[in-house]
Amino acid sequence: QTDYLPAGWIAKQKSGSKGLIYLTPQYEKISCARDVTIYMQENHFDIDIIRKFKLNSKNTSMPTNEQTIQKTPKRPQIDIDTPVKDHLKWTEDNILPKGWKLAVSRKG
Repeated sequence: QTDYLPAGWIAKQKSGSKGLIYLTPQYEKISCARDVTIYMQENHFDIDIIRKFKLNSKNTSMPTNEQTIQKTPKRPQIDIDTPVKDHLKWTEDNILPKGWKLAVSRKG
């Protein structure tokens, strides 16, 4: 979250490029500052909020600290035709959506 965004909005660095991607409190993804301004105008945001965003969004990127950023390894593709390992004990849990199951596995 940044000081120049309206309450509840989130900005995130675009992966692999400069610039930010914005998320509204309603989880609408907006891919550039220009489109955020248009969104704000179309949704009748206060002119001071729009001005503040316009002034502060230019040449802005999220601060980074090279020492704390770690690349997440790519996850392997899941082959949906391969059967699930039979040795796993699958159980239902109240925290999961209906029909979902979980299992504990050990990597190694």
